[in-house]
Amino acid sequence: MMNIKKTMPFLFILFVFGHTAWEPIGPWGGNLNALAIAPSNENIIYVAPYGSPINIYKSTDGGAAWAKMGSISSYIYSIAVDPTNPDIAYAGGYYAIYKTTNGGLNWTSQSVSYYYIYDLEVHPTTPSTIFFAGRTMWGSKYVMGFFKSTNGGTNWSSVALDTFSGLS
Repeated sequence: MMNIKKTMPFLFILFVFGHTAWEPIGPWGGNLNALAIAPSNENIIYVAPYGSPINIYKSTDGGAAWAKMGSISSYIYSIAVDPTNPDIAYAGGYYAIYKTTNGGLNWTSQSVSYYYIYDLEVHPTTPSTIFFAGRTMWGSKYVMGFFKSTNGGTNWSSVALDTFSGLS
């Protein structure tokens, strides 16, 4: 059994110091599913709210102000930004990865077929290399997949990682 007297001061310190460091800065209006900060400019932030279809929101001043950008016709779970060009970003959702080359104004779909894209990453020194992790149903089980593109998301290669046994 946990000793409450020993853990209480620690929890209180976390609440006091952790709580005061955060303040809401927007965008307002619902839950956010994904967030990415441009590696080349920390003032550029992309966010995706929960829903389908959605508009991506973007801040160019570290979150002080937000602009509604282009629309995507899918739920989005992940966003990644090119490390050298903050106008190039990728958003992953149901069965597709979307790419913008103009700072989020327009998004084009790059179909990946039957995978939910849960995480996207752009290689930090080779921005044409992109990785994503996702899952799909294979028979009666979920299969995780790890994917790699070496040409900016045009083509993808995959490797099945594992299955979740017991799920059907």
